[in-house]
Amino acid sequence: QSLLEAPLPGEGSLGVNSLHRNAFGPEAVRTVQLFAGLITEGLQRLRDFEALGWAEQSLKIEVALQRVRNQVLQMEREEDWGKVVVCFWEEMKELVEFDECSIDLVDLQQERFFLYQVGEGEMVQKGWIHALPRSLKQAMETGKPVYRRNREEMERYRDTADTLVRRCSVVDVPFSGGTFAINSTKEDAFSVRDIQVLERFAQVMSE
Repeated sequence: QSLLEAPLPGEGSLGVNSLHRNAFGPEAVRTVQLFAGLITEGLQRLRDFEALGWAEQSLKIEVALQRVRNQVLQMEREEDWGKVVVCFWEEMKELVEFDECSIDLVDLQQERFFLYQVGEGEMVQKGWIHALPRSLKQAMETGKPVYRRNREEMERYRDTADTLVRRCSVVDVPFSGGTFAINSTKEDAFSVRDIQVLERFAQVMSE
């Protein structure tokens, strides 16, 4: 029978209703307007905090990218890829939750890749893998990330060989000579934002 609304700029309105006619007097109007003002102020503060958080996160990413870029520029021989992958591990750990990461240098003609992988303890495993998974081949040929969210999707790519951990999700992001990869023991572990961060690192490698 009665409806009282106060606007929430950019968000909609705050409304109260009653089963009775003419239920709301001037005091009720002032109270609803007061609450609407408080909600609007709170929402604006939340947006400000979110903007600040994004700015701080962007700065962290830029600093991490520069550290990896510096490590790449210091490379003098092929063995220095091990230092790059450790640097990649250290910087990505501050930004994304994962279990292992690798830099995979792909040879499409020979259908093989050289693996530099690091996990807990920062020990680097390396060596030729003489079988190129469909996931790496697809990433290199399309220039797009290949995300396997669970073991079933990994099976489709014939990519279920485990390393030091039982991988339940893995994503490869291509750069000019191979891919950056991260994996997790959890299914569907990586968000769109995580993959976007990984793509930023790949861009550094392609410079």
